[in-house]
Amino acid sequence: MQPPLPAMIAHIHFIAICGTGMGSLAILLKEQGYKISGSDQNIYPPMSIQLEKADITILQGYDPKHLDPTVNLVIVGNAVSKTNPLVEEVLKRKISYLSMPQALNHFFITGKKSIVVAGTHGKTTTTALLSHALKKLGARPSYLVGGVPQDGGSSCCFDSGDYFVIEGDEYDTAFFDKGPKFLHYQPYYTLITSLEFDHADIYRDLEHLTESFSKLVQATNPKGFLLLCSDYPELLKLKKQFVIPAPARGGSASGGKAGIHSSSLLTETYGTKGDWEIRNLQFSDKKTQFEVLDKGIKKADVVISLPGKHNAINALACFVLLTQLGYQAEKIAEALASFSGVKRRQEIRGIVKDIIVIDDFAHHPTAVKETINAIKNRYPDYTLYSVFEPRSNSSKRNIFQKDYAQAFGGSNQVILADVFMPSSITDGKILDVDQLVFDITAQGIKAQHISGVDVITQKISDEVKPHSVILIMSNGGFGEIHDKILQKLKSIP
Repeated sequence: MQPPLPAMIAHIHFIAICGTGMGSLAILLKEQGYKISGSDQNIYPPMSIQLEKADITILQGYDPKHLDPTVNLVIVGNAVSKTNPLVEEVLKRKISYLSMPQALNHFFITGKKSIVVAGTHGKTTTTALLSHALKKLGARPSYLVGGVPQDGGSSCCFDSGDYFVIEGDEYDTAFFDKGPKFLHYQPYYTLITSLEFDHADIYRDLEHLTESFSKLVQATNPKGFLLLCSDYPELLKLKKQFVIPAPARGGSASGGKAGIHSSSLLTETYGTKGDWEIRNLQFSDKKTQFEVLDKGIKKADVVISLPGKHNAINALACFVLLTQLGYQAEKIAEALASFSGVKRRQEIRGIVKDIIVIDDFAHHPTAVKETINAIKNRYPDYTLYSVFEPRSNSSKRNIFQKDYAQAFGGSNQVILADVFMPSSITDGKILDVDQLVFDITAQGIKAQHISGVDVITQKISDEVKPHSVILIMSNGGFGEIHDKILQKLKSIP
């Protein structure tokens, strides 16, 4: 059982502070006047830079002395185990502790109408885009996004408006709470962007994962709104299982068998099909444009700076939710158009000699495929190098062996790095990178397995020609490969 919170909280310490959610929460609490410090083993941008700007001390490693002398509340990251030296010291001293979702709910969400954006893919960009649009529309929203905006803004804000927009992660909460994070967020409005199998380290299969999303649907306030992407069959199953079809807007429900929610929960779908649809999707060098249809009736033309069909669908989700909140189509379109994106999501890190280096967080095979398609649509005449590091708990496993073989289509050349920390996969079911190279090559795409960031950097700099894109995909720091490639390119005569 967790110790009760102290009557007076003065100094809060974060264990694993450089996670985007953890760092953002630390910044919010610092702005509320608390003394904040944090520890982490892996300190790298963009969160390390944002914490530095907020004047928050980051201590290297997990030395128990980091709790001295005045810490009276500890926030524990979800990747931190009970055997972590700092955690052991917290338990020994009986210091009060919370998970990140518990703390976020306790200090900030209670009293707001929570908008939870969940899903296997797209939740970071969608959360950031929705937060941005609400700001532009004058709603003064509070928000916490699992990424840093490309325009130099913050990943978090606590403001006076009614809404708190939060990225709802399905991953487990902490070593002492194995339920999904998003169940802590009191969802009033729920938007689910996608549902495919992921997180093979904590979920047995898709059915097990779907159970968590079922709980999120059940937790949504019946007076709120549920929005589901109809391009994912599992989400349509959720709608059919739990929710009565939505009545016409402004009307009332009649008939049908009652589900877990009463018919007062308005539920709609969106995507390339559904209640709301995108039509006439077009791509150009610097923009993506499409029409918004509501049950076949055109409502707006939308233009965004983000590339790819998946981002158009994310923008559509924001459009629908903002419409439900009462905003006018023309104003919503204007707000969406001014969004510049999120760091590590198709972020241009630099351009040297007409060679574009792009960083992306993609690690699930669907995300890899959609990211490559988006980049090819934006730069159709460029040679595309796709560089991938199997780093996430799922991508390191052979669960997606065949799916990855189909994910790199559209690339001119694929470079696969070593599996990151393969020793963490104790059951032996590790992604076979060499087999993956063979399967990609069989499709007529040049593919190589290259060990070591410096070797990859040298290989690319030796071969790459102007009018090329180097797309780097990893959910970690990847040995600062982006900067190393850019520096190498600059040194070439």
